[in-house]
Parts: sequence; structure tokens; C-alpha cells
Amino acid sequence: MPTFEVALKTIEALISGESTREEVADWAMVWVSEREQEVSDLSLWDILSTLSGADMKISPDEYMHGAEDFAAWLAEAQEAAASASE
Repeated sequence: MPTFEVALKTIEALISGESTREEVADWAMVWVSEREQEVSDLSLWDILSTLSGADMKISPDEYMHGAEDFAAWLAEAQEAAASASE
């Protein structure tokens, strides 16, 4: 079951290069497309949905999202995690 903590670590791994875009997107896509009924928090669902598109391309050689997007995703996820723990 994904948690905010796992999602945050996943985004951090994406930013650091520890995980590839494809690895992150594949991981998130499982929760978005196959196990969505197990994700009850809408904020977490939004994060997973966003991450499922981490490997989207706008051309054969160019990704849609880059480092700035990943940093924004991390900030949004941190904010959602903080709100969820209140």
C-alpha cells in the first residue's frame, strides 16, 4: 500500500537519479490502474496519478517533464503529506 512517506521517497529517488522515470511511472501506474480501490486518500491518489506520467514523452527523444516539474511534485507531495497528518 503506498503512503505519503513512500511517495515522497519515490519522488526524491526520481530527482536524485536513483530511480528512472520509467521505474517511477510503472510503480505509480500499478496503483492508478490496477489497485485504485486500495488508495483511499485523494491527495495521495493525485500524487500517484502525477507520478504515473513521469515517463511521458513529447517526442521520441524528449520527455514532457523535467527536474523543475519533479521539484514541484515533491513540494506538492510534502504539502499534502503535512495536511494529511494534521
